[in-house]
Amino acid sequence: MRRLPLLLLAVVVISLAATPAAGQGLDSEIQILDVTEGAGGEITLDLAIPASIGELAPIESNFGVTDGGRLVEFTIAPMTEAVDAVVVLDTSGSMEGSALAAARAAASTFIEELPAKARVGVVSFGETAVVHRAPSLDRGAALADVDGLTANGETALWDGLVAAADLLTGLDTDRPYVVLLSDGDDTVSSATRDEAVAELQAASAALYAVAIESPDADLAALGQAVDAVGGQFFTTADIGELDALYTDIAGRLSSRYRLQFTSDTDAARTVVVSVATGGAIATARTTIGVGVGDGGAADPGPAPVINVAEDATLGLVPAPSPGLLGGASAFKLGVGSMFLALVVLGLLMVAPSTQVKLDTAVGADRMAGFNSRLSLAADRFISRRDSEGELDKMLDAAGLHLRPGEFVLLSLLGVVLTSLAASVVGGLVLGIVVAFAATVAVFGYLTGRAARRRSKFADQLTDTLGIMSGALRAGRGLPQAIELVSSEAPSPTAEQFRRIVFESRVGRDLTESMMGVAKRMKSEDLEWVARAVDINRELGGDLTEMLDNVADTIRDRRRVARQVQALSAEGRASGWVLLALPVVMFLFVSWRTPDNAVLMLEEPLGRLMLAGAVFGMAVGYFWIRKLVDLKY
Repeated sequence: MRRLPLLLLAVVVISLAATPAAGQGLDSEIQILDVTEGAGGEITLDLAIPASIGELAPIESNFGVTDGGRLVEFTIAPMTEAVDAVVVLDTSGSMEGSALAAARAAASTFIEELPAKARVGVVSFGETAVVHRAPSLDRGAALADVDGLTANGETALWDGLVAAADLLTGLDTDRPYVVLLSDGDDTVSSATRDEAVAELQAASAALYAVAIESPDADLAALGQAVDAVGGQFFTTADIGELDALYTDIAGRLSSRYRLQFTSDTDAARTVVVSVATGGAIATARTTIGVGVGDGGAADPGPAPVINVAEDATLGLVPAPSPGLLGGASAFKLGVGSMFLALVVLGLLMVAPSTQVKLDTAVGADRMAGFNSRLSLAADRFISRRDSEGELDKMLDAAGLHLRPGEFVLLSLLGVVLTSLAASVVGGLVLGIVVAFAATVAVFGYLTGRAARRRSKFADQLTDTLGIMSGALRAGRGLPQAIELVSSEAPSPTAEQFRRIVFESRVGRDLTESMMGVAKRMKSEDLEWVARAVDINRELGGDLTEMLDNVADTIRDRRRVARQVQALSAEGRASGWVLLALPVVMFLFVSWRTPDNAVLMLEEPLGRLMLAGAVFGMAVGYFWIRKLVDLKY
């Protein structure tokens, strides 16, 4: 039985894992493309935001800004300036075939997705860099240039970037863009990487680079170029992803914002921009106050302006991957599968089933309408893992007239429904926490109800023996005395003795039935009664006097038990106070001085001290429990 809560929790966690939390499939990366410090501490940030986030957060209340850890007031508005972009494609021999075809299709999609006022240029590089078109509004010509590209020769990667930078130099735009695709390392360029970076910086251009992973690709060099210029670096091993990557880049260039605020310090500090996206928060950060003069632009030196999601590592930033269970398709599949499973389970629950109803405590099926084949299959599954039948005994002791399979299925349905509701409201983590809490609550309710009924049964046992001895004095036999108890005694004694009557009628030995009830109700006193009855049946004697003596003994033992509980109450209370005090103090410290609490959680020494405290509390708990667990 101990494995059943873990099994139930595992099923719920697996179900929730197939259903991403709200906002999980959303691209969580925003970028700070440019930083300008003006006179009087005015700071201007140019942001590139994915179209998915831009559609959800176009209003100021969705943004937040911290300057050196302090919240600041700001203004933000969409950028209306025209976009100038140059598409730079690798046409070296290694791109021949399907790679170039996928690159042409992706570049065409990018050009078509840009705003109508965006000017687009086209550059290719193979043996040499070739300028096909300067930035213009003629989309048809740009698409024709892309469609006419062919692959051959070596790879002049840096020459291609220099040619693109030359096209953008002198244009009347604040921030032009270069969108590069390559699958290999530079082999024949006359320019170096540093020269290409300097040309792009001189043109104030941001670089979006897409690298197709291959043995010849120099990802580190290209990533360093992106870091130095500003922009974003994507890598992919699947050319089928190029179209989606280029669509994402076009969405970023179409969804740009200009954010302004006033700072009261010129010291170096970190600025963090956050965007609420309906279930998630996208963030970006940059360092300002280093090498920036009043009224000047951000220093385009080695420190990059590009920023990705908070806590991400700058440098090589792989393309977002939905993973095995991620993405919009998997989300829809997961939700649909869970909904279908719940519908099928509900139909099975209300479907009529053949039942045999017995007027006993072990009625075959008290849950009308529950499909018998489903519950029996669950019973067989549980019986293989609960060979001792502990769950069945627990259900009987708790007075729940359900088979183990029925109980587990109903519990699973309730836990899944509450967990799915929590995951929709608060995300996957909350769903897992609620699943764990609901599982503990279900089995806690079962064990608590069983413990209360067993205690009540033990308290009623002396009165039960009085009824039996009275019936025997009136001339009735032992079976009639037990039947009188089943009809006159209060619950739960009546139900348990009714079972004894039923089992004796179908041929089971009377003392064996009494012993079975004693084991289910964990009543050592009833075991004595069963043994006394068995001895009387074998040796004879006055059963009435024997029952009276047993009742007196049980009554004395209950009185001693209550005295033991009273004497050990102070020790038990002390144990709970000593266990709760460290937890309460830690919560108080977290509230009053959170920095100290953070040290305990983040520093290695603090974690070691917490581990020692938890170990000491566990030892103390078992020590005190042993002291107050008196035997009598």
